Amino acid sequence: QRQFHLAFHELKNELRLTIDYYGELFLSLYETSGLVVQSEGDEPALRIKDSKHRPFFVHGNGDTIDLKRGMALFKSPLPEGFKSQRSTTERITGLTFDDMCCTRNVAGPWCSRGMAEQEVALEDEVVRLAMAASHVSPMYCETFLSILYFYERMPDVLGWGDDKLRRNHSRKLFHLERLLQEIPEHEVVVFMDAKDVNMNRAWEHEHFVDVFRSFGADIVFSGERNCYPKDSGYCKPELHAKPPNAIQWFLNSGLFAGRAGALRKFVAVAREQDAGERNSDQRQFHLAFQELKKEMRLALDYYGALFVSLYQNGKNVVWTEGNEPALRIKDSKQRPFFVHGNTNTISRERGMALFNSPLPEGFKAQRLTSSRMSCA
Repeated sequence: QRQFHLAFHELKNELRLTIDYYGELFLSLYETSGLVVQSEGDEPALRIKDSKHRPFFVHGNGDTIDLKRGMALFKSPLPEGFKSQRSTTERITGLTFDDMCCTRNVAGPWCSRGMAEQEVALEDEVVRLAMAASHVSPMYCETFLSILYFYERMPDVLGWGDDKLRRNHSRKLFHLERLLQEIPEHEVVVFMDAKDVNMNRAWEHEHFVDVFRSFGADIVFSGERNCYPKDSGYCKPELHAKPPNAIQWFLNSGLFAGRAGALRKFVAVAREQDAGERNSDQRQFHLAFQELKKEMRLALDYYGALFVSLYQNGKNVVWTEGNEPALRIKDSKQRPFFVHGNTNTISRERGMALFNSPLPEGFKAQRLTSSRMSCA
């Protein structure tokens, strides 16, 4: 816009240039709420209040339009009488815009996948939990017990007995790929690391599916505040537009949920990527995400709705007591389903989950499930 301003002044006496002063073609909403009105009738639309002009295009500059879940919601300043309205979907049916509109983190109800999801009742969605572990350890045991207690079913344990998995985390993708071959493409798979992840709440199936669907994506990855490893090119600041009030904005491969068909494609591409000197599956995920983000419906959990990673996130989470003690996101009060103690923010000792630096406000070391179950 600065460049356009300068060019306009340079060329205004040479070219036939003009500005749409009265909103006959175009209307910018910022600071114009007193000049526009929402008209009802056969074709509800924004009109200029005095002239009754109905502009062809409306620009919600200055964040006067918030697009979310297929709705156009005008925030402050509010055009008089405006009502939130679903965009075009009632008039345009049978058309899908998957190639253009369904590859971003937020996809609307016009997406064919989104429409298909709505036809399946929340309670009928199939969700499976999977974790990668090669051997018994206290850390693995606690993760496993938290799943048994909250999920009340056995998870799929991948890579058991694979000694290479101890030193080579990229082996997780090999075992996950084998599992995905057996699962119908529409089913949802939740994958977690086995040594530093705990379930954080009782499993409420319909709520989980509803939150997962709200992302408008086929795969939702946990976020984290620290970008690691830094040698893949993924960590460049210009690649990451941090959403307002986000608590985590870099992809973390320790927790993710996705439809099996989409995960098969993503994992196949990730396995082709260079895992680096540390055999990092997260490095492979970073590279695959960059390659596929315009082609697939991929999303990050910026606000901890499903997953939260604790490293450098202590100020954003709080331990709450009550009937169901749990970690919650401080501002939103959301209670994530899964907590990832990445980079040693959770230390396991004798069945205790001890959060160390940075300490979530008010957190108390607490024995997880041990009064009901025993690792033995």
